[in-house]
Amino acid sequence: KHRRQLVGIDLGCSGSRIMVVCPLMRPYDDPLNLLVRAIYPIRRLNDTPWAWQDFPAHGYPYDDDAPAYDQNTRWRQFEPVPLKYAFYLLAKELDEAAPRHPMAQELAIYDSPEFRSKLYSGLVALIRSMRTRKDAYLTERLGRLFHYNRAMDHLCVTIPAPWNSSFQQVYLNVLAEAFEIPRETVHERVTFVTESDAWAHHFLGPLHGGDGYRNDATSEEVVLVLCFGGHMMNGSVFWLGPTNWPRNGPGENGSNRFFRLGDSFGAPGGEELLVHYLVEYVDDYGLIVFSTQTGRALFPAKKADVHDRCKSFARDLGPHLNNPSRERAFTLIVNTTKGGSVRLEISNAACNYFWECANRHPLKVAAEQFALLRRIMRHRKVAGSVMVSGGGLEYELYNFPLLLRLQQLVKDAGLPRPHFERDIHNHEQSSATRGAIATVEYALTARQFLTQGVGIGVQRKLPNATEWEDQAPLVLYYDLVAKDYQQYTYTNAAPQVEGTQFRLICDPLYHVLPLESRYHAPKPKSKAERIPIGSLRSYVLFDDLPAVQEGDKYNCEVSIEGSGKETFVVVQVKQTGQPNRIRTTNLRLCLGFNPGTRLANVIRAEKQ
Repeated sequence: KHRRQLVGIDLGCSGSRIMVVCPLMRPYDDPLNLLVRAIYPIRRLNDTPWAWQDFPAHGYPYDDDAPAYDQNTRWRQFEPVPLKYAFYLLAKELDEAAPRHPMAQELAIYDSPEFRSKLYSGLVALIRSMRTRKDAYLTERLGRLFHYNRAMDHLCVTIPAPWNSSFQQVYLNVLAEAFEIPRETVHERVTFVTESDAWAHHFLGPLHGGDGYRNDATSEEVVLVLCFGGHMMNGSVFWLGPTNWPRNGPGENGSNRFFRLGDSFGAPGGEELLVHYLVEYVDDYGLIVFSTQTGRALFPAKKADVHDRCKSFARDLGPHLNNPSRERAFTLIVNTTKGGSVRLEISNAACNYFWECANRHPLKVAAEQFALLRRIMRHRKVAGSVMVSGGGLEYELYNFPLLLRLQQLVKDAGLPRPHFERDIHNHEQSSATRGAIATVEYALTARQFLTQGVGIGVQRKLPNATEWEDQAPLVLYYDLVAKDYQQYTYTNAAPQVEGTQFRLICDPLYHVLPLESRYHAPKPKSKAERIPIGSLRSYVLFDDLPAVQEGDKYNCEVSIEGSGKETFVVVQVKQTGQPNRIRTTNLRLCLGFNPGTRLANVIRAEKQ
């Protein structure tokens, strides 16, 4: 029997990863959950000629005599460039990105159709090398079983939060060519997930609902997830419901009800920017010092060597709060073309300055998010916490300055101590790829989402108001005890002011009460408990309900029809006015499920 093959891809700045998961199709199937690693020549201390590594994520677009990407990088004599930055040039988004991404701005100096073609071919070669190694590894592990079941069903790809449709279209073209998928249909086989969403799904989501960060939690919680990457910090805020009721849908044995609040966000900066500043500092210094010996700044081969040296030191640099004695400087010995050498010492003050410049924006955004989380906790009377991944923080005493700074910012915001990736016992190097796959593997249908106890209300905004009203009268909710929808009619008999707006908002966890025991189900809601939908956990489901004319009375009814991919929210709006004016609007809103946000959204509106 054919097993689905879900492939996760995480394109980083230093290394990239690819993972394969074949979900169980039958109870007696063997689980298949493989992180595929590159294998390429690298000399170790024990003289072992081969070593398992991540796939190199950098290329050499400045080298006119060789391809932009090669998995074996030992012979390359040019400064490596993370191919992730190629997307900014290919997506034509450089004007917006340049102030925050000087490395992408540097690529623009060489911009030309030929240079863009080389960047694109480098990205295709990188992804194709991952695919080729995946197929070879699965064939090696599974033999004929993989030979007869080699179809790749779906690609689950992580991307930075700010990457819009322009970036995604370039990525789709690269994936189509690397995986030999027709460009016309590749979007049907690819799901993009923000990096912070992927990490959250691995540690907070259905995959570890009973063996992860929250085991048998009976209360709700808001979690801020920060993911520090090489070129950008990504973040998301998730609302987590009780993990012990109910367990429905594809992740029945370990799912919990959780969803994202608002949009993911990104803040450029991090280790790659720090390395860039250090290399530029050495190069600029070379114009002064090296000119007496070489007549020019660093040659490409030497600049590549300086880049590697700076990268090896980068995560040990930076300010140590309350313990300056641990701050580090480092020394570079640069050989010249005439056989001599120049000793260049970068002081701890200079290192701290570059560290602050490289991390200023991510830390500023992180502090703003900590303050926002604190306000949510106070306003909504819910527990909150911070979880941090990436940036080398998954390893003990690695990138200690960033860890100390984040701990101080969290403390200043009045939040509980943050949870770091290494503190969680199910930490593994493939967290992002596994989380991206989990979004698809444990995705719900729109019907399954609705039957988790959602509530839908009609929210109003008066013409001169700046904000929507805090509460929205309930028009429909799913009763977890009766296992059926309960419908109500929104009636505003008072004459409405012309220009008043209406929209539908949805609370994914409307029918959830605090649980005293995991064996007790929520109680039925009495009439008194059927309170309006508030801003507590709600999001906008549909924002284009008919507006009113002067003096109209406004009625709205909502029901659910269909199933699976054809699940509809049916809306009937009836407006009555004088003299004997009646207007009826019927809408059918087709719902789809977004696996990254874990929310149902309107993908198509049909007016009848």
